[in-house]
Amino acid sequence: GDFDQITDYQSALNAVRLAGERFMELPAELRAEFKNDPQILMDFLADDKNRLKASELGLVPPPPPAPIDIDPA
Repeated sequence: GDFDQITDYQSALNAVRLAGERFMELPAELRAEFKNDPQILMDFLADDKNRLKASELGLVPPPPPAPIDIDPA
């Protein structure tokens, strides 16, 4: 999620609580992939190098298809 708008303690607590709830909604096998630790998942998602794997796991939308280069000649 985007946490840039959090400016106070209560909002931060609510964001952490919500993240934990959402993590627990994931299938057990997927939570186990991240050692049942929401922080490991957050670190994984924060790294752009993991975007394809995150998509394969169903955590983020798939990347848009690459444009097709059609040579008009």
